Amino acid sequence: TNLTENQISLSWSSVANAIGYDIEVDGQVLDNGLNTTYEHTNLLAGSEHSYRTRTRNAQGTSTWSDLITVATLIPTPQNISVSVSEAYININWDEVQGATGYEIEVDGNIVDNNSLLEYTHNLSTLNTQHFYRVRAKTDVAYSNWTEPVSRINWSNTLPGICLAVNNYIDEPNKDIEVIIKANNITDMYTIQFELQFDTEEVSFDTESISNMFSQGEQNSYIKYYVNWQTGSIKVIVSKTGLVQGENGQFDILSLKFKPQNTSTSSIIVNQQRIVDSLGEYINVPNAENIQLRVLPKS
Repeated sequence: TNLTENQISLSWSSVANAIGYDIEVDGQVLDNGLNTTYEHTNLLAGSEHSYRTRTRNAQGTSTWSDLITVATLIPTPQNISVSVSEAYININWDEVQGATGYEIEVDGNIVDNNSLLEYTHNLSTLNTQHFYRVRAKTDVAYSNWTEPVSRINWSNTLPGICLAVNNYIDEPNKDIEVIIKANNITDMYTIQFELQFDTEEVSFDTESISNMFSQGEQNSYIKYYVNWQTGSIKVIVSKTGLVQGENGQFDILSLKFKPQNTSTSSIIVNQQRIVDSLGEYINVPNAENIQLRVLPKS
């Protein structure tokens, strides 16, 4: 079944020896010929409709299929705005005419927000990416989800590293780019990571590894090793020569992963080491693990 705000599209499997199909639409029986699809058009948004089908053959008609009831979509919330601080992230959106409530997906968890047009996510961990999307609802219908939005609650003063998803996908076997980001760092010269992924749930493209730390600089290098049995990725990115390290907020590394199914899978940070241009370790807490998700629109 495919839905829009004013159309419902149905399909069913063909039956051997059928000479036609009947479909009952809101109580009215229609001859659908040999078509195994039906489009119900010019409907009101958020309206509920019922359907069942039966087969015709040389001996007569089959029994009716089970009755299904389906509602068209209602409009999707618009004008999502997000504000972020160390301690919370606040999300707002416009009212949807006719909606009786809203749901917000917060890092993969769906929260019933009642009729409120605002949600505040209180946070306990700094330097972590969070994602959100919203849909409207009535007693019988939903809208599509809004496009996901994400923010990082960077510390205002402390150094931090964050694994961040750069794009979201609505079906498996599409690339998700993960970017390793830094903030409030002083003199980062070398950084070494060991990441872990589930090889049965996610594929990884070694050709996607991109050094964003010293793009275009000749005095830099990147090396990596992937253990395909354990799903371990070891990467070292460094400047070379008598140069200062990187400062402030910047991207370090880009990698692309491809979920093989709709299950949620984690990218785990096993190790993280940072060295400055004098060869001294910089004490920065390990980045938080990140989850890769497939996010269907409805």
